[in-house]
Amino acid sequence: MVLVTARPAGTGQETAQAGTGQEATQAGAGQETAQADAHSDGHQGSVRVAEPDGGEQYAAQAPGKAGVGRIVLAVSGLVIVLIGGASMFAPVWFREVNGIRMGPDVALLSETRAAGALLLAAGVTVLIGAFVPRLARTSAVVGAVGYLVTALARLVSLAADGSPGSGLLFAAVVELALGLACAALLRAPRPAAVT
Repeated sequence: MVLVTARPAGTGQETAQAGTGQEATQAGAGQETAQADAHSDGHQGSVRVAEPDGGEQYAAQAPGKAGVGRIVLAVSGLVIVLIGGASMFAPVWFREVNGIRMGPDVALLSETRAAGALLLAAGVTVLIGAFVPRLARTSAVVGAVGYLVTALARLVSLAADGSPGSGLLFAAVVELALGLACAALLRAPRPAAVT
């Protein structure tokens, strides 16, 4: 915008220079905002949002909470991956570790390997959420549902069939704890949308 005044020529030049300086400052602020947005890739569990006064705020979890969530998803996913992998690639050995004798039953081996493959895929899904923040919530849902349903099934079996042994009872406790930990991650606030 051009201002026409009755001031001397020197004053007009100073006004024009001041206006140019303000435009440059605004352009610099816009570049800084764009750079801040570009560096906000979500790897720390938060997104930086520029505020009108030049400050910024974090619109997601604090880094500490995001770190805990990563640990929960990493441990939960790794446990499922190990169980699924053992069931798929070494079903006889894995069952014997828990005191279960399978015998040379091809149909039972097929069912055990199939269930192991399903667990392996679920474990990988949960594990990915520990390293890809935008998939963390989906991974937490898979972990919570998988672990809590398994723990519930063990409790039903305990009531209907009796105690399966100390090893599987301990497994039920671990599954319940990890399921509750994954479910707790779902209570965290969603990141605010950045436009």
